[in-house]
Amino acid sequence: MNREEYAIGDNLSRYREDWVSRITYNYDKRYFLDINGAYNGSEQYGANYRFELFPSAAIGWMVTNETFMENVTWLDKLKVRGSYGVVGDDNVGTTRWSYLSQWGTGGNAYMNNSDIWGERSPYTYYKETVIGNPNLRWETAVKANIGFEMAVLRNMFSLDVDLFDERRKDIIITDRSVPAFFGFDPANINLGETVVRGLEVALNYRQRLTDDWKVSANFAYTTAKDEVLFREDPELKEAYQKFQGFPIGQNRTYIRGNMMQSWDDVYGSSPLVDNQEAARPGSYDLIDYNGDGVIDVDDNVPYGYPTRPQNTFNLTLGTDYKNFSFMVQFYGVTNTTKEYQDRTFAAQTPLFFEHNSDYWSVDNPNGTAILPSYGGAPGGVDF
Repeated sequence: MNREEYAIGDNLSRYREDWVSRITYNYDKRYFLDINGAYNGSEQYGANYRFELFPSAAIGWMVTNETFMENVTWLDKLKVRGSYGVVGDDNVGTTRWSYLSQWGTGGNAYMNNSDIWGERSPYTYYKETVIGNPNLRWETAVKANIGFEMAVLRNMFSLDVDLFDERRKDIIITDRSVPAFFGFDPANINLGETVVRGLEVALNYRQRLTDDWKVSANFAYTTAKDEVLFREDPELKEAYQKFQGFPIGQNRTYIRGNMMQSWDDVYGSSPLVDNQEAARPGSYDLIDYNGDGVIDVDDNVPYGYPTRPQNTFNLTLGTDYKNFSFMVQFYGVTNTTKEYQDRTFAAQTPLFFEHNSDYWSVDNPNGTAILPSYGGAPGGVDF
């Protein structure tokens, strides 16, 4: 068990308490059972939800230790395993004690509302700074895994495969979808739900060629795709404008149309709600995705993949000769969308890159790049 209390400066003390237990059982090196339990307490939640039990269990079967496998000499190891459990999370980045309504001083009100520089009241008034939610509770994740381990030819080759599924629920939502006329930041609430499914594969090769020389290779592949199942999206929004149904961290962008060649093209383009003054020949006519006649935030649509890669590859090659070792590693990812700008790798220095030299101009109407504005494009809208 662990119990801690700590404070920084003049802050009120923070508290955390954890009780952890584990029971393991091994029958004849063939059948395995592992049961875990965590009883965690956090100051983030009220008295009725402060402590929570998170159990988990795993089973395994070492097939190669069965008597009917004694004559299979080429197979060194075959193990099948599976696990299922629940874990909790209280490190959710919310305001401290957000399960309580909190009040703070608002200062002194003016005596005469018609004169904002008039005399103030001698009395200090207080206002509600946080609307508390007494039912705020732990975020939870239900995790399931099934896999097998195999080794052949005196462990020269080995293969590990895992299939996993994780469903997170009761995710605390802080940016609530409420109308502006509500007039206040509503209470945090446990409503979010996501799912992630994936596969992990690891293939290993090890061999001793001589007494002094060994070689090895390892290839690993992971794929994981997640999805937002619920995030309190506004009911009347179009499906493409919601988080629900898309990966976590889905990139969104305005879609470019044709490059505007003249001021006639600019005047005939869909007007921008913000930064219309930045539109000019040599910039792109953005697509009015929802067809409402203007370019606004509702035309910012899902595009590409999320920032976090969905596929990861890793290849490691190595050799040992006496007291010397050499290793090389190759690493790669796919199904990810990242944005790199001119100043990403230039430390904000005034450089102009070659790929920007083919910008549109009257003399170069077939150019595909946009001549950057001095100091950057205003408003951050990518034409």
